[in-house]
Amino acid sequence: MAVVAQAGADQSVYEGQQITLDGSASSGPISTYSWSGPSGVVLSDPNSVRPTFTAPDPGEYVFTLTVNGPGGPSSATITVTVSSPASAVANAGPNQQGVTRGEKVTLDGTGSAGAATYAWTQVVAPGDPQAPLTGANTPRPSFTYPLYTYPAASGALTFKLAVTSTDGSVSGATVTVTPKADEVAITTARYSVSKREWRVDGTSSVPAGQKVTIHLGGLDGPALGATTVDATGGFSIRGSSALVGRAGQTVSVESVLGGTAAGFAVRVQ
Repeated sequence: MAVVAQAGADQSVYEGQQITLDGSASSGPISTYSWSGPSGVVLSDPNSVRPTFTAPDPGEYVFTLTVNGPGGPSSATITVTVSSPASAVANAGPNQQGVTRGEKVTLDGTGSAGAATYAWTQVVAPGDPQAPLTGANTPRPSFTYPLYTYPAASGALTFKLAVTSTDGSVSGATVTVTPKADEVAITTARYSVSKREWRVDGTSSVPAGQKVTIHLGGLDGPALGATTVDATGGFSIRGSSALVGRAGQTVSVESVLGGTAAGFAVRVQ
């Protein structure tokens, strides 16, 4: 198979921005990459797949990628149009709803104008879990939505984007990401005095294998045990415990997907 160079789509940028060229779409058994451009534009590494450079004065600049290998060389060009700096206007993208805990979430600041640099941070309210960002200085960072553990807050997480233009102006915007909790319920809670054994059964609206924890009393009570929701959406714990069941007690359940249910009466027999 012959090598084929692909220099990527043309770009429109602002003077002073850090720009990345991208030849990763090139195909074939490539042995070397070689980028060339206008005089005076210095590429970080002309022999890499993704060299960078600082956008020069306004104008159009053509770069050529040449790849070598069987059937080569092959060349392709890209035009980078540089405009005068524009004032920064941050756009953190639309709010996201119904995100599943434990899954990857991508934020999107590509709608920002005049952005030479990006800086994303989490705005942490009391009780919010930490959600470390990957690529916090890129237009589209990502994070894994934290699993739920009581007493953490169960609402939306907020992230702030600050963009800086090459003219020195700075702009900020925020976006919220709201999770969707599963619905959990306890259907049976029994304690056998003779066997000193607990049996707690329940259901979840999401049969995805997530962990649930059963507590004696409220969600802040001691754990009777933890188990995994099965393929039908059911869960069950059964076994002995140092915790003794008594008349008038209740049990509660929490799911790592955010669902909770409290106050189910224990039957002592």
